[in-house]
Amino acid sequence: MALGTGAIASAAASQALADNPANLPFSRQYQVESFLAYDPTFRSFGWGGSVTDAVTSRLAAGASMRSLFGGNDAGENKGWEGRVALGFPIVDQLSIGIAGRYANFSLSDTRALPEQPPVEGAPPDQTFKFKGFTMDTALTLRPVPGLSLSGLAYNVIKQESPLAPLLVGGSLAFGSAGLTLGGDVLVDLNRHAYFDGGKILAGGGLEYLVGGALPLRMGYRFDQGREQHAVTGGIGYVEERFGALISVRQILSGESETSLFFAAQFFVQ
Repeated sequence: MALGTGAIASAAASQALADNPANLPFSRQYQVESFLAYDPTFRSFGWGGSVTDAVTSRLAAGASMRSLFGGNDAGENKGWEGRVALGFPIVDQLSIGIAGRYANFSLSDTRALPEQPPVEGAPPDQTFKFKGFTMDTALTLRPVPGLSLSGLAYNVIKQESPLAPLLVGGSLAFGSAGLTLGGDVLVDLNRHAYFDGGKILAGGGLEYLVGGALPLRMGYRFDQGREQHAVTGGIGYVEERFGALISVRQILSGESETSLFFAAQFFVQ
């Protein structure tokens, strides 16, 4: 969250599990993470945990579970998701990844256009729903030290829900001497009535590791389909065995929306 669209090409460990499974083999760690998220706009909480293993074999793997609960004037926010991901290095500079997830979510938004035609005499249904299985795929190339290029496709098993849109695109990241820069461009091919065609989701961010222990992060995110601009930021503490992170995202255009994310990480080399 703190890195805008995520700086996906540089994702590692639990972030790779969520955004870029092709990067799982590069972390060379066994990591356990727990996390808590709060969105005051939707008055909802999310919590869960993940495990990633890039040590036991060349085939790196990860699994996570998360749940959502809360509600607002449009309805309840609730549900859960389970994810399993695999990443394999074809050669040292090139890896592929695949992730499968099953989810059962309902997300309510007072600003949402109804998914279904309104029923006379009943309030509009402003709750988006997703129940089913879908998959993500990724490819990462690291041609020179510090440079990462990724090709990405999310939700390749078609779902009729804006909570699981088909996204395709790429990401580039470069890191050196504690500084990492990244940018992402994705195309949202969601066919929900809210969009009249493919829309761009783009942005990026930078991270600077102060003293080898304090990651400082900032980023930007543009969502063409929802006409949103957002700034992001975060700070954390990381040592050999433990890490703690806090991130925030603030939408600037249209109605204000704030999201908060907290995570605790445990590392086994």
